[in-house]
Amino acid sequence: MKKTIKFIGIALVLLLVGSLVYVAIKRNSIPPPEKPAERNLAERVILERTFSPDSVQVLLAEPYSIHAINGDSTIGRQVSVKNGFLNVSSENRQMSFYAIDSDDTLLFAERRIPTEGASNLRDLGGLFTKDGYQVKWGKLFRSDELSSLSDDDFELVSTLGVKSIIDFRTQTEVDEKPDTWPDLDKIDHLHIPIGVDMAGGNEEILENINKENFDWDSLMYAANQGFAMEFQNEYKKFFSLLLEEKQYPLLFHCTAGKDRTGFASLLVLSALGVDLKTALDEYLMTNYYTQGRNEEKIITAAAIYGINPENLRKVMGVKMEFIQGALDSINKEYGSIDQYLCDALGICEEEKEKLKIQLLYKYPRS
Repeated sequence: MKKTIKFIGIALVLLLVGSLVYVAIKRNSIPPPEKPAERNLAERVILERTFSPDSVQVLLAEPYSIHAINGDSTIGRQVSVKNGFLNVSSENRQMSFYAIDSDDTLLFAERRIPTEGASNLRDLGGLFTKDGYQVKWGKLFRSDELSSLSDDDFELVSTLGVKSIIDFRTQTEVDEKPDTWPDLDKIDHLHIPIGVDMAGGNEEILENINKENFDWDSLMYAANQGFAMEFQNEYKKFFSLLLEEKQYPLLFHCTAGKDRTGFASLLVLSALGVDLKTALDEYLMTNYYTQGRNEEKIITAAAIYGINPENLRKVMGVKMEFIQGALDSINKEYGSIDQYLCDALGICEEEKEKLKIQLLYKYPRS
């Protein structure tokens, strides 16, 4: 147990190193990543903001026509899609539309909330359960740390209507980068620390970062084992809040929004009936959304601390080998995620039904 807890502490120190304030560094001394991150998550409709504030990229996996949503959420005028791009007003809000074909009407929205100060803020809506129900948009958000939101970000996130924020960071992380959010004092702001604060030992950690043969996969595998086995009370408290209707819309986050938050997301989606492959693909989307911003952090850390950038890249993203630590521990001790949810976290069939009422649309989609 102590060894696993230490691995979690080391992983958190590495994330703190990576989340330094950006400084002006010459990029030509830092080799770029070998290849860009891929979009793992298969979706019927993909909506993503482009660099143009008046343009949204729409990728259709099926032959839907796109309709705008009016302020009263009724179907409005049909919107033309030209070369995969949808021209819309540049309102600073999460964009959402209806997609319609002869047999189906599907509500879809931007998955990543396009903020400057949080690169991994995203909506868990739109995914489908094994029995065809769709997770509601605008109810459950996951994110990285919220300390760097800009004025424009404040305007955007204020439209999300968040009523509760759950912070999984340790006290040291919170003290170094306190959350910022519109009217933070008027919403439920809950601290459920997952991890340990490392007292000293940072020099040893930074030295290990530069070892070419250091086994980063094993470190993150062990850290994820710890999330599943050593912090069950914390995740149980998290789920107890999800069962309360008054908490929604709800946002939960840690520092990078990838490990503690990624494991929490996988558990929630599993409890709702989303298949494991889809839940894991959603977990891996962190790489797709954060690679560009992570490169800025890697450049900074490499310049200040002399860190091998390739080693830092290994822990700034996520890999299946990381979350596999949690899955292997769960399967070994409980036999399945469903049994773990029930026995360890108190989320059995009755509690799952309550979650589904909160977070799934009422009727299944075809």
